[in-house]
Amino acid sequence: MDNQASGKFQFERGQAIVTFNPFHESHGYLLQKSREFCKLTDVYVGDRQVPGRLSRDIRARTAQEFIDDNGWGNQFNVISHGKRADLDGNQYDVFIAGSDILNLVSRKISQEDYSFKFPNILYIHREGMVLTKDSKRELEKYVNLIEVSGVSDISGSKIRQAYRDGKDISGMVSQNTWEIIKDHVYVFGD
Repeated sequence: MDNQASGKFQFERGQAIVTFNPFHESHGYLLQKSREFCKLTDVYVGDRQVPGRLSRDIRARTAQEFIDDNGWGNQFNVISHGKRADLDGNQYDVFIAGSDILNLVSRKISQEDYSFKFPNILYIHREGMVLTKDSKRELEKYVNLIEVSGVSDISGSKIRQAYRDGKDISGMVSQNTWEIIKDHVYVFGD
């Protein structure tokens, strides 16, 4: 079942999985929505270091900076250590992600993946990154899907591609994020 999300604090505890490569306005929107629907959200910053990705520490710092700047520290716990598989999905009421991430996750559905231990998935539906019909159908077999429309079609992929195209990306992220990542964006060229 796919619901349009509304209301405040429907869930006690949520878990968001985000790469923040780099942190941009759609990530901020995802955290804002998480704040509206969860009393507490553990934000897990992906652990895989691959070419073209900022270090985990830098990505976690940008998320924490955004949370602190908005005074939301008591509603978020940024986790930037360990492996995602070590987190116990049974501790959470809801999994929070962008539709692009769910398209990837739904491909693993035949495996024993902790993501499907969640009774609910709150996802941000973003223009240009829609949850495919096949992914949605597969996910709905296991969880209650709750859709929230996004605010923009900005993505880390677009920012990284703009960098590779030689464009100035400083205006594509917040000033605070830019100050943290500016000496490290060369990795986007990898």
